[in-house]
Amino acid sequence: MGGATSTLRQCLEDEFSRLSKGGRDYLVLGELLGIKLPSSAWTLEPAHLASLFVADRNHDGRFDLNELVEFMSLANERTQKYHAHEFRAQMEAECTLRLFEALSNGNGPANFTAWMKALLTENGPTKQGTRDPSQTFLGRNTLADLFYLLRLEEKRGTSFEDFFELLQEAAEEQGLLVGEAEGCKDWVPLQCVEDFISNFNDGAQHFMAATFPEHYLKGAHEPMSADIPAGSVSAGLQNGKTFVSLRGA
Repeated sequence: MGGATSTLRQCLEDEFSRLSKGGRDYLVLGELLGIKLPSSAWTLEPAHLASLFVADRNHDGRFDLNELVEFMSLANERTQKYHAHEFRAQMEAECTLRLFEALSNGNGPANFTAWMKALLTENGPTKQGTRDPSQTFLGRNTLADLFYLLRLEEKRGTSFEDFFELLQEAAEEQGLLVGEAEGCKDWVPLQCVEDFISNFNDGAQHFMAATFPEHYLKGAHEPMSADIPAGSVSAGLQNGKTFVSLRGA
């Protein structure tokens, strides 16, 4: 794997240079989702929430080259443990357990919410409210990246327009759009997205507590055990609520 790893690192560096804007030394969510690496059994899909959580080591919503190289090194180590035909599923499952281990610790939910806010606000232009300047709005493009990251269409058959309208309806019900200009139709208050993330936290923790013994979470930094169903966790949106479930259930 040595030569392949060297080639992959060079491709990663080339892609980083191609995608980073304005001389920045980091990528944001939308840019990272556009990364193109050689296709092989060892290629990881960037559109995986838990993998991004693990890759963003300082959880500032930015992905610098060192962080991506370190994550690539972790993946390379796992090629010695996982078979090629199950590599992606096992890596995603390991990252998912790492995420839920973080969620289950003390301030884990608050830290995860803070990371998600950083991930989204760093991603693209935001705007402040007209009536309440302290209120931040996220644009349609950023929410499209969130939608793609969570794989809502793939997992639950939810369209982006339905997802976006659901968030706007929630904003209207909470009175967060009162006094805002008509131009706000392509924006959603960050507060509504925080509520969505909070529901994700709650559902995820209940699911993991009911599905996996505690010692699995404690060993989340080890390679996946064969008796844990790789790729078993999926997330979705249904009737305005976030839920997690066994993949295929």
